[in-house]
Amino acid sequence: MNNLTWNPFTNNFDFTGSGSGGGSSPGGVSTWVAISTTTQAAMPDTGYVVGPSSTCTITLPSTIAFGHVIRIVGLTGGWIVQCNEGQQIISGNELSSVGGTIASSDIKDCVEILCINPNTFFQVISSVGNQSLS
Repeated sequence: MNNLTWNPFTNNFDFTGSGSGGGSSPGGVSTWVAISTTTQAAMPDTGYVVGPSSTCTITLPSTIAFGHVIRIVGLTGGWIVQCNEGQQIISGNELSSVGGTIASSDIKDCVEILCINPNTFFQVISSVGNQSLS
């Protein structure tokens, strides 16, 4: 069961649990995961809520089919999405380097990434905040 509650001591929402919601695969998110570590291996059609106070590096799956998505929501921590060797992320008219990253600039930034070419190219289809590619 998922639970999102306001914490007046931290002035943030606290998210606990993981489960389904937000859509169905492919093309949607079937599971949400609360991250409490500084590293996470991403899975297709999964959303991640980043909760540690430090930056979490989320590594894209090395094998992923066309049309699958990954969503990342900053709650109380920043995030970096790390490509594997041979992968790139497109955001607007910008392209990351091969094996590059996209990173949040604020703890509340969010991004939705769609696989547009199996295992290699990912397109940012929705975002909140100002992310940077490298």
